[in-house]
Parts: sequence; structure tokens; C-alpha cells
Amino acid sequence: MRRTILALLLLAAAPAAAQTTTCTPQCVQSYEQRGLPTWEARRVCGCTAGTGGTATTCVTAVGTCRMAAPAPAGSYCVCATPRGPVPGRAQ
Repeated sequence: MRRTILALLLLAAAPAAAQTTTCTPQCVQSYEQRGLPTWEARRVCGCTAGTGGTATTCVTAVGTCRMAAPAPAGSYCVCATPRGPVPGRAQ
């Protein structure tokens, strides 16, 4: 819930031009520096929109893990951790 509110605040504070840019490392880094996880920064920058690509890594708030099988980029995934499963996004 807090992450969703943070994302909405960041998007509201971002200039309109930044929301319409194409996927660049600078765009992703700028959102990561504001606190968004990598998968969300890539989504905001348009990195996964319309690519139709597949992903082999699951990115979570606590780290990454390799997935057992490729999945569509941006889809839901789960990493196993010593404290239990952690949800993430395929990247």
C-alpha cells in the first residue's frame, strides 16, 4: 500500500515529458533514485510496454532470483527467501 502511494506521488510530481519518454537507462535510474523498484521504474519509462519479450529473472523489493521457466516480461512472479516467498515482477 505504501509503495503504491509512493509511486502515485512520484508520478504526480514528475514532469509530463518524463512520463512520455522512451525506455532509457537515465529514465530508469531517475525513478529508482526516487525509491521505485526497478520493475516499476522500467514500466513507468515504457521499457516493457508492447515488447512482448520474455524474462528469466524475478525482481522483488528484496532482490532478484532466476525463474524456473521464462515468463512474459512484467508478469507476476515469486522469489523464495529464508523468510518465505516474496512477490515480484518478471524482468
